[in-house]
Amino acid sequence: MSKLLIFEIFLTIFCSIACTQDKKDIFDDKSFYDFKSKNDYDNYISCLRIKGNSSCSDLFDTLENRLLRSPSMSFSDGTRSKLTSFTSDITEILRNKQYKKFLAVSIFLDDKEYISRKLLDTMLEYSLRLDSTNIIANFELAKLRYKENYIGLSHFLIDNLNRFYPDNTEIKRLKNQLDQQFGVNSYDKSMNYNEYLNLNPHYIDPNE
Repeated sequence: MSKLLIFEIFLTIFCSIACTQDKKDIFDDKSFYDFKSKNDYDNYISCLRIKGNSSCSDLFDTLENRLLRSPSMSFSDGTRSKLTSFTSDITEILRNKQYKKFLAVSIFLDDKEYISRKLLDTMLEYSLRLDSTNIIANFELAKLRYKENYIGLSHFLIDNLNRFYPDNTEIKRLKNQLDQQFGVNSYDKSMNYNEYLNLNPHYIDPNE
């Protein structure tokens, strides 16, 4: 039995245990996104997470209109499903190597509740494969996995961020809280970064 398979089994068991714990909501968007970036897409994400889409620029209006008319999200009876796979628009963004835009689209889709948790996880993970030091992608994936009770995977990502950004007070606060709440050994430290990214959390999304 492979090391990854064994750990995925452990991950499922650990999740079932963690789900019963009184888990605090420790991720604070307002504190984390209190910054100004030289990149417009990073600033757009910051606006989305702090103020919500109605207060931000209509950066993806055209993309949204195409998505809402696409078979990927619409049923014949007029109801709407959540996006579960890349559309041609998203694939084109990647083909053009617009990686910051790709990350911004994933957060936009999440803010609008247009995307399944599984696809959101995939898009955030893909962003990290392109740049493992991307602070926003690391934070968002850690937050998603924490909320879904994949504590070890979340803890690993925050520890990884703390190594890249040791002076970031919000990351340091998150690391300390995870250490205190779940212990410093909540994940397998013998596994490397790529091995952790290869693990696939299991999401059950309603209304996909």
